[in-house]
Amino acid sequence: MIESIEIGCSHGIDENALNGNVCSMTPTNVSQPNIGGQILPELSLLTFSSQEQSTVHFLKDLDEYLKLKSVDERLKLTFVSKSLTKELAKNWFVATKDHINSYEEFKIKFLDQFWSK
Repeated sequence: MIESIEIGCSHGIDENALNGNVCSMTPTNVSQPNIGGQILPELSLLTFSSQEQSTVHFLKDLDEYLKLKSVDERLKLTFVSKSLTKELAKNWFVATKDHINSYEEFKIKFLDQFWSK
């Protein structure tokens, strides 16, 4: 059972990101997840931080991260807030979050705003 979530961010280069902020959220007082007896490695929260980054790939990777971490639906928008490090995207989310009621709604609005079709 998760009692709390630690949120940590760092800036710079790391093996999971080319450049920019890297954030992670770690549940406390929970056993490390495993599949078939193998312990899964800790995963860093992906960030949307550059113009070159594909909006569609970011959302697919974020979906996978949230699924692997078994994030409760009520916490997904909190993870979204921490994953948007690009100033334009972060400002957009802050301005619109009161009108977004679910993670699925966020994905639709995020694609409408940032995906050049």
